[in-house]
Amino acid sequence: MRIALNHTRFCPAGGAENYVLRLAEHLLARGDEVHCVGRKPPCPSDARLRFHRVRCIPFPQELRILSFAYGSARRVAAGAFDLAIGLGRTFGHDVHRDSSGAFESFREALAPRFARSRLYCRVARHIERRLYEDPRLIHTFTVSGFVKRQIQECYGIPDARISVLRNGVAQPAPRGGARETERALVRRRAGTNGDRLVAVFVGNDWRRKGLDRAIEGLRRTRAPWDLWVVGDDKHGRALRRSVPADARSRVRFLGPQDGMSHLAAADALLFPSRFDSLANVVLEAMACGLPVIVSPMDGAAEIVGGGGGGFVLENPADAAEIAAKLDALSDAPARAALERRAIDAVAPLTWERHFTQLDDLLARAAREKAERRGTRSPAGKLEPV
Repeated sequence: MRIALNHTRFCPAGGAENYVLRLAEHLLARGDEVHCVGRKPPCPSDARLRFHRVRCIPFPQELRILSFAYGSARRVAAGAFDLAIGLGRTFGHDVHRDSSGAFESFREALAPRFARSRLYCRVARHIERRLYEDPRLIHTFTVSGFVKRQIQECYGIPDARISVLRNGVAQPAPRGGARETERALVRRRAGTNGDRLVAVFVGNDWRRKGLDRAIEGLRRTRAPWDLWVVGDDKHGRALRRSVPADARSRVRFLGPQDGMSHLAAADALLFPSRFDSLANVVLEAMACGLPVIVSPMDGAAEIVGGGGGGFVLENPADAAEIAAKLDALSDAPARAALERRAIDAVAPLTWERHFTQLDDLLARAAREKAERRGTRSPAGKLEPV
């Protein structure tokens, strides 16, 4: 099939960009002709990918987003593709992957300190309405039931038109001598003594992901917990200075690092997010056998609450509740009991399973699109044009 992927960037960066590249590689491997519709060409460059540049207004941000959405929709319409897949703030395609959730739900979760202009909000709502009210949209797949419910509540999408396809989870190295050696090395580099317990926080958007909540919870613990902060934030310097004096010796800002190695070296993941469609780091921590403490405003809570492996906070803004969960995990047998449950809960989440489900979804969407146009359903590899 001739398939268009509609996204602003095709370079490894955040979770969305990494997924786009993984999807492109999967489609190429199965013999599809893959067209990338975006602002910037794929990097590293790949001669197998056909790039269609969308020129848009670079500044301000609101006009850049809006002009890209309209420009990419025109590019997709002109391409006469067998299928077009949208993966961001775009519209005018056949299949859409929603990895961020309904904009209004996101805005409300971060209120009253939602740092976006009124114009940005209007643009985001406009594009989202164009997407979900477009009769050309055949199917949407989301990363969690949390996101699916938001979309259905806002736009009345029927169950037959929306699915949950969770991401695959990277598998860590098996436990053993090499992993224990690596664990000791990571802890030593972080300046953590062997008898200290370590809760790790991994992420870049610190306020949305709840770092302030994590630090307040840490301050109230009775057990000897330290907090590793892996990642960075554009307001990082000010946020580091704002850590209360009685917690500074227990909070270690490690900067951008290999998240998996730090998860494997920690004793728990602490992630009281204000909003997350599904935090991959929660699933990666569970794959490492790490007990997790998460917010109900994270799509990963569906897996934690369903299979065990940690705690879903009732009120992630309650520092006393966070401290109580950390104190409960200070008991080594309690952590060991959660380890197997965490691993088992995420074991079914493989990329092979994800793409098997996606292949079935795309085949059904292609058949429906062909029926709407009154043409034969595309099958097999098409010759380049």
